Parts: sequence; C-alpha cells; structure tokens
Amino acid sequence: MLRFKLTLVWIVLKKKNMKDISSQKKSVNKSKTWTKISQRAHSLNILNSDKDIIINLFKKAYENNDIELKHVDTRKRKFVETQAIVVAVVYEYFKLTLSQIGFIIGKHHATTLHYINLYEDVLCSDKDNRDLYIMLSMYVNKEIYGDNGSRSYDLESKDNKELKAMCKGLIIENRKLLANMHSIKALVNV
Repeated sequence: MLRFKLTLVWIVLKKKNMKDISSQKKSVNKSKTWTKISQRAHSLNILNSDKDIIINLFKKAYENNDIELKHVDTRKRKFVETQAIVVAVVYEYFKLTLSQIGFIIGKHHATTLHYINLYEDVLCSDKDNRDLYIMLSMYVNKEIYGDNGSRSYDLESKDNKELKAMCKGLIIENRKLLANMHSIKALVNV
C-alpha cells in the first residue's frame, strides 16, 4: 500500500513538473517568434526608432494572435493573416519598399504586395482583423506623432537637402491622405 502511494505521489509530481516545463517552453517559443524579424529589421538602413517600432508591431501582433514559434513560416491561416495585417501597417506608415518589407519577413516583394492586397480585399472585413489593424495603427501613430497627434519638425537645425527631403515626404503623405479621403467619400457617396 505504501509503495502504491509513493508511486502515485511520484506520478503527480512528475505531471506537475511536466506542466511547468511546457509552460516555460511556451514562453520561450513566444519570445523567439520575432527574433528573426528583429535581426532582419536591424540590418536595414532605416532610423533606429523606426526599427524599434516595426519590431514592436510584430511583437504586439504575435502576442495578440498567440503566434508561437511552430506557426512561423507556415501557411497556417492565423500566421498568414497576422503577417498580412502587420505588413499593411508597415507599408502604410513607413517609407519602405516592398523589397525591404519582404526582407524583414523573409519573403519576396511579390508576397509583400500579396499580403497588402489580401488585407485590403479580404481581411479588413473581419472584425478581429480590423481590430488588430486599428490597434497597431494607433500604436504607430502614438509612437511617431506622440500623444497630441502631430509630428514636430525642427526646421532650424536642418540644411537645405534635409528640408527638401522632408518636403517631398510631406507631399507624398499629403497625396496618400487625399487619395484616402477621396476613396472614403466615394464609399459614403458624398
């Protein structure tokens, strides 16, 4: 009888230990999911603040959708949809080419374009995907523009070349906003 009780206690302790180990493995799996993306993003020639924002976008999206290491680089719907949403946000807010975004996620530029079109055509109709997109967009807006919603420009310390580049960037941003406004007006029939 004593031997049976000891065996039973041993089995219970072993199961508890296995659960602890599996929960540790889950946290390790979640932390490793964006390490490749982090390494690739850091090798790009963009601002360090933009790199950090992009990496945090992937972290937030992966944590929100419970993406684990076993999902990365698979065709699982949950992973592909999450990638498409993050790619759409990165493409909208950062001046990165399709090839640069593709490099970050380890895909070809055509896949990047497919992800953007996938979000715009299909995924934005799903409430959970829209909510994730809005959450990530709000995060990027807050990080780039601050709490008051406007970007501050230090014009006094810029030279002529930097001012011209800033002006071109603002013109592009203005055109995108106008295009968005026209498409919204067309949808609303204003």
